Amino acid sequence: MISVYYDGQSFLHKLPAWFKLLLLFFITTLMFVIPNMSLVLGLLVSITLLYYFSSLPYSQLRKLIKVSFLLLLMIFCFNAYTHGFMLALVIVLRLFVVILFSSMISLTTRMTEMMDVITNILTPLSCFGINVSKISLCMLLTIRFIPMLYEIAHQVREAQCSRGVEHHPFALIIPICIRVFKQADELTQALDARGFESISSNKKNR
Repeated sequence: MISVYYDGQSFLHKLPAWFKLLLLFFITTLMFVIPNMSLVLGLLVSITLLYYFSSLPYSQLRKLIKVSFLLLLMIFCFNAYTHGFMLALVIVLRLFVVILFSSMISLTTRMTEMMDVITNILTPLSCFGINVSKISLCMLLTIRFIPMLYEIAHQVREAQCSRGVEHHPFALIIPICIRVFKQADELTQALDARGFESISSNKKNR
């Protein structure tokens, strides 16, 4: 439930998690420091080919496009109105490149590996009494719950359509909230069963 990892044997799966996160940071920084259309298109083609050679399911790519389409369209329309068509296109494409690459990393990297990397990066904060394990877990769960919210909303909407419920945004709020709270409760129970609190305390004492 808390992992979006897709098992595989591609070279991207075998790369260390720290290298993939560093590459994500580098590409994200490069995209916003150099807003060049040629660079954006080159990265988009490269990442798409990388997605193909990683043997990842196309269903995930379609879902990603479907989820991000409305948001990117709104960003494009706003920026096209305020800054012009070409700049809006560059902004939307570079955002999509970042979304695509971060999704690919999430699919090819185990959650525990990413958590270890983030924990190691934040380790100096433990000197101030901060529990870095909890911070890294919160960051990863936030990443995981974003696509999960879409999946829940989609399932609720399909269930309502099958019952002939009128399409109205307010009709989605209560069932979505109930399912989100249920998922959060199940996650809390799973973490308690795995002794996350005691594990974090032992690491801190060491």
